[in-house]
Amino acid sequence: MNEHGNRLILLTSNFPFDSSESFIEAELELLSKHFDEIVLVPIQKHSSDKVRKLPVNCRYLSYEFSVSPIQKVVAVFHGIAASVLREIVLLRKRKGFYWTKRRFATLLISYYKAGKIYRFLKHSGLLQPNNVFYSYWCDDAAIALAKLKRKHPEYKAVSRAHGWDVYYEVSEIQYLPLRSFITHRLDAVFPISEKGRSYIFEHWNAPRQARIELMRLGVQPQEFKPAGTGNARKIVSCSNLIPLKRVHLIAEALSLLPDNVAFEWHHFGSGEEFDSISDYAEKYRKPLVSITFHGQVSNAELLDWYRENDVWFFVNVSESEGIPVSVMEAMSFGIPVLATNVGGTGEIVSSENGRLLNPEITGQELSLIFLDLLELSEVEYTSLRKRAHAKCRNDFDVEKNYGKFVEAIKKIT
Repeated sequence: MNEHGNRLILLTSNFPFDSSESFIEAELELLSKHFDEIVLVPIQKHSSDKVRKLPVNCRYLSYEFSVSPIQKVVAVFHGIAASVLREIVLLRKRKGFYWTKRRFATLLISYYKAGKIYRFLKHSGLLQPNNVFYSYWCDDAAIALAKLKRKHPEYKAVSRAHGWDVYYEVSEIQYLPLRSFITHRLDAVFPISEKGRSYIFEHWNAPRQARIELMRLGVQPQEFKPAGTGNARKIVSCSNLIPLKRVHLIAEALSLLPDNVAFEWHHFGSGEEFDSISDYAEKYRKPLVSITFHGQVSNAELLDWYRENDVWFFVNVSESEGIPVSVMEAMSFGIPVLATNVGGTGEIVSSENGRLLNPEITGQELSLIFLDLLELSEVEYTSLRKRAHAKCRNDFDVEKNYGKFVEAIKKIT
């Protein structure tokens, strides 16, 4: 062990700044017990300097990694890099793929930004024996770690892979840069779903010997909440209000309910669509439907809210997911889930503990499902709750899953 001890360098998007990536908090708490020190390196520009509470052995380094217009021009010269040239040749051979200006620009800018991240790691004194480098997202930070491994193969470097950073078709341009480079260089890539793992082997041109290992996320087990009583059915959603999450479908579904049906809808999260969705929901709200937009809250506040309220169903209608932590958190209390069958969601939600929805579901179809679920008997509904709670406790326990993750890192030689 060197003078710095056993240190983890964790590259995030914004964490510990802003309010996003709240799910990292639970993982960080456990990781802090296994490493002498954890250094957080957020790679995106944060909108607030407020830092969330961290374990005592955690610190962060803040740097501006964004790429300026002038640097984007400079990035063109990185097109001669061997890794970039291999990517160009490799994907030209992929059936149905062709290089557009946007795809080419994305490749060059990502490679340039990865270079900035790598140089920061190098000049910040973080290249020390026993250090482990871990990118929470398989994005430009993972590319930076692949560059690090190419130059310094003695260091351990791994990345998780979730949803938007796995599936090419989720990207607006149907392309994610340098996925083959990542799998060839990193010690391991840990997709959070089995579907993601299969997709990586099928589409990323990963070498046969690559360590692509399923490593699920997890949440803290909670006490089972029996079904409450009340005239209004309380549904909850929790996500950013962005087009990808399609929260407008919930607002539309509630607007189509009969006037004599009582519902409560609570949404947690904010984003660019906050005004448009909240305005629509209020404009077309039925007489017995109550709607509350709570905005962005801390993870602790959300869990406390679950403890204090009787929730009928949790709803997720996103067009793309890995396996949503928000779904795990709801199920940890025994709340059944309605969720679109996208990404790895089918690995946690089923007819045993909720309903898997058609990925192309409309607001009208969702409204009919709400009405259909009103016909559930008390026995049927209680069974859904018990199985939701058991599924989360058995397969998505934070201590078990993150403990497995730490052991996987330690086994890397």
